[in-house]
Amino acid sequence: MSSKQKMIFKLIIPIVVLLVLTFYKTSIRTTGAEVKFPITGYDPRDLLAGNYLIYTVDYGISQTCQYREKKSWDLYLCVDNKYFAEEVPSECKIFIKGRCENSRFLAGIERFYVPREKAQDLERLVRDKKAEILVSVNSQGEAVVKDLLIDSKSWKDQYSDANESK
Repeated sequence: MSSKQKMIFKLIIPIVVLLVLTFYKTSIRTTGAEVKFPITGYDPRDLLAGNYLIYTVDYGISQTCQYREKKSWDLYLCVDNKYFAEEVPSECKIFIKGRCENSRFLAGIERFYVPREKAQDLERLVRDKKAEILVSVNSQGEAVVKDLLIDSKSWKDQYSDANESK
């Protein structure tokens, strides 16, 4: 293989991986079951990751991850009956696969990226109003955030309402 072929191969692999990941996440968003969870959060600024809201998801269960000697382990949340299981819960129609890390259940839905120019307004709206996330969950328990809801409306609607009242 020539050096030119190697360079082309090295350029194509990341593009293919990104396309596959994008297709996979999109398929979860479009075909998964929708679930809403209340959140509380704030808006940190991260120069590498951009602007995003990091929040705590309220799964409706008081004790999520009990103390163990291990700091991290896999766990499944049964959304239907509101309980955690260490194995895939067979009687649940909707479950979310996650990990317990430092006494918190993390499912990869704890961050929502927002446009830089709207970040401060959204942070205020999340802090001042009832905020939820709309999540799509596939049959393997993988979850993707579809939308940020503020007072049961999409953040885009709330943001435009907030700007019109100024």
